[in-house]
Amino acid sequence: MPELLIAVGIVAALVLAAIGGHFLHGPILLGIGAATSAAGLTIGVIVGVRYHLALYRALGPMGILGSGWWWRPTSYHARLPSANRRTVMPWFHAGVISMAVALAGCALMLAGILRF
Repeated sequence: MPELLIAVGIVAALVLAAIGGHFLHGPILLGIGAATSAAGLTIGVIVGVRYHLALYRALGPMGILGSGWWWRPTSYHARLPSANRRTVMPWFHAGVISMAVALAGCALMLAGILRF
């Protein structure tokens, strides 16, 4: 179910970017898009670090994590104990949302560029 909400959110952001591109001038859209992308990426880096730390704290002591685990951390989600899932997964979902915000900002920048 969260994946459906994320997909709907991304589509809604793209539709809003297209509508905004119709009613706003290019430079304004470009600025709003740049600020939105910067905010999404900044928050995403912070949330990503917290997610990886939470995953390491949950699975590291058990010896489950292999070398290079940070490149594909989602493959370890199935191994999370249910008690640790509540501390790790919110950071993962927050990272997904911040990525959607950054992509929405990119869509706004594209709409702004096309309006020039």
